[in-house]
Amino acid sequence: MTTRPRLFVGLPLERFHPDGYAELPELVRRLDESGVVDGITLSDHVVMAPPPEGSSPLPIDLDTPYPESVAVFSAIAAVTTRIEMLNASFVVPARHPVLLAKQLATLDQLSRGRAILGASASWQEAELSLFGVALDDRHRVLEDTVAACRALWSGSPASFESTTISFADLHLQPQPHTPGGPRVWFASHATPELVDRVVRLGDGWLPWMASDDEIRETVTAIEAGMAAAGRDPGRLGVFGFLRPVAADGTPLMPFGPPPADAPAPDLARSLEASAGTLAAGATVLGTPFSLLVPDLDDLDASLDRAGNVLADLGD
Repeated sequence: MTTRPRLFVGLPLERFHPDGYAELPELVRRLDESGVVDGITLSDHVVMAPPPEGSSPLPIDLDTPYPESVAVFSAIAAVTTRIEMLNASFVVPARHPVLLAKQLATLDQLSRGRAILGASASWQEAELSLFGVALDDRHRVLEDTVAACRALWSGSPASFESTTISFADLHLQPQPHTPGGPRVWFASHATPELVDRVVRLGDGWLPWMASDDEIRETVTAIEAGMAAAGRDPGRLGVFGFLRPVAADGTPLMPFGPPPADAPAPDLARSLEASAGTLAAGATVLGTPFSLLVPDLDDLDASLDRAGNVLADLGD
């Protein structure tokens, strides 16, 4: 690897739960000023519910904190100038399309175009059903919602018609700072349906546990589809997961806080291990916060060390 990758970090919410979220804007302001971190991510669920009896256990704890990301990002936008903000796997079917368009247009204005919607159909039936969305309909609702937002972001008056949302002659103000609205990266496994969705409605892809080969094949298909549709494939954004490894090359857990007895992650070795993901087509690497900043109380020194590693790669 000879060039500096763009790094997005997931905010360490476990350090701020339950009463410390007011400190997040100051943390991100310092990340922004460091020049080391290019983007931040927040995952999303409106609520969590126990799985039905007899079904598989949930992949996450019911009490995992999920602060509402549009609200958090609005506070962060006010104190930063450079860093991008990605709602990672935002549960789009749990939001009304017109209200979502309004929220994101406002956030896009506040951030001067630094917001990215990581749009997901989700998987939690109990959560979706609260908003009148059947599990089997979630992808249709996802696409209709994004398409409706795009209509509202493209000028006034706006009209749109689909099987799940229709309206006529609506005036949405303010319009987004970004012409046509915030970027939309669809979160999904690598499937033909995902390729078609990004080509028609998206600006990027958030893969879920995809191999480098899957990323390469899917990015190639998306770029070809965008070119055929008269869209610029060079504007495609693709999220890749950085593979954290220790200094001796030992692979570490890619998500969540590391176990107490785990060796320390090594940024330089981790970037080496992730070179194939960038070569496959990822435009940003999602980095565990603990890899850049093992100790939040030592934030500035940690960012300085990470900056030195990145400087060795070139800009």
